[in-house]
Amino acid sequence: MIDKILKVLKEQQISDYLLYDTRKETVELFFIKKNLDMRRAENVGSCSVTVYRDFEKDGVCCKGESGFVVEPAATEEEIAGKCQKAYLAAGFVANPYYELPAGKKEECVTVQSDMTQMSLEQAAGVMVKALFLADDQEKAFLNSAELFVEKNSCRIVNSKGVDVSYVKYNVNGEFVVQCKEPQDVETYQHFSYDNLNTEGLTELVKETLKMTRDRAMATTAPATGTYDVILSDEYAATIFDFYKDRGNGSIIYQHYSYYKKCDFVKG
Repeated sequence: MIDKILKVLKEQQISDYLLYDTRKETVELFFIKKNLDMRRAENVGSCSVTVYRDFEKDGVCCKGESGFVVEPAATEEEIAGKCQKAYLAAGFVANPYYELPAGKKEECVTVQSDMTQMSLEQAAGVMVKALFLADDQEKAFLNSAELFVEKNSCRIVNSKGVDVSYVKYNVNGEFVVQCKEPQDVETYQHFSYDNLNTEGLTELVKETLKMTRDRAMATTAPATGTYDVILSDEYAATIFDFYKDRGNGSIIYQHYSYYKKCDFVKG
């Protein structure tokens, strides 16, 4: 698909561009309690295209950009039409001028994972066992669960010679734990691993079962006031997402964040 897009870009005389070609293979399992309710497999791909256009506005050099998505079945005529519309739109985006990164063609990198040594179906089977291993409580139980094993392939090409690619595996999903006594409560939990972290998933289920039992026995909240709260594990790390998001380059560039290099942002 990339070769077809590059051919159209050349014909349209668009000299600056970025292609982000992705393909995702997945095995997806859906459970009601411990029973497999539905199984699904996907193999889908698409290519995100960004075209750039240099121009001047009020004597200032600008680099506009606009993007679109190309599906595998798209014809050259359809791609050409999208290129023309995107190039026209880029002329109305007056971003301050900047250089596109230059590079060269590199070998494909496969991110290290124990999932590379087996099929997606085998990896899913391993994680399903880990998911239900701790589900042996009397009052709290897994009400439902979804598990996804993914193989993500990506290739990035731009007009300055960059041509890099990688393959990355991931297993992720979510589950709901329910406890009906002394009051009916549910706890939602999600997970994501780049390896077959069976111990981590089993421990997460175990902790969520305990948390849900505790919630079912919880009493009325205390009166409004000032209290000391202790955050641990991933809950403590979540606080720092605020600073990470505010420090994202694209967010700063668009002036959604006013962080600058060497700012003391924590207070």
